[in-house]
Amino acid sequence: MAGTKEERCVLASEILFDISKGRRTFLEAEEAEEILRPLKEPGNSFTKMCFGNRSFGGPEAEALEVMNIFSAALEGSNLESLILSNNALGEKGVHCGDEGALAISKVVNHSHLRAYLTEVYLSYLNLEDKGTIAIANALWKSSPLLEVLELAGNEFIADATAAIFACIEVKQHLTKLNSAETELVDEVALYI
Repeated sequence: MAGTKEERCVLASEILFDISKGRRTFLEAEEAEEILRPLKEPGNSFTKMCFGNRSFGGPEAEALEVMNIFSAALEGSNLESLILSNNALGEKGVHCGDEGALAISKVVNHSHLRAYLTEVYLSYLNLEDKGTIAIANALWKSSPLLEVLELAGNEFIADATAAIFACIEVKQHLTKLNSAETELVDEVALYI
């Protein structure tokens, strides 16, 4: 690898956009605008984004506003890896659910991201059927190079299974599917 050790460290940090460190806190709209500003800069080189351990807003309306800010910030990004695992949407530990998952599906559906996204980590968001179906359909339509899909610990049941299977069936590069602690575990075993 060319360059000095310092140059390589700077390059590595420019590739990974990680706000997951520290204690779990709610990310409010004003803070989201500030934190996500580097993603909006033309020519940024971020390819991996880790939002794990940060929660989107307090009340549900604010959480959805933060998700929309997040989605808009990704326009023009060449995102390869999206890590949203272990996030809460709303107050009192209310997890993502359908509304948050619909916002996530919009992120995945950004036309510019479709060609690049290879890793999606959505574990322990308490995704339900409607939201899981929206995400599976977004991934099915996009992300031809998807290699990793993590859905462990979510709340979806049989209704979402068909959408997930339709998605993974067309993903020729998929090497890892984690559906542990979901209703999908037995279905995936039968499918494989």
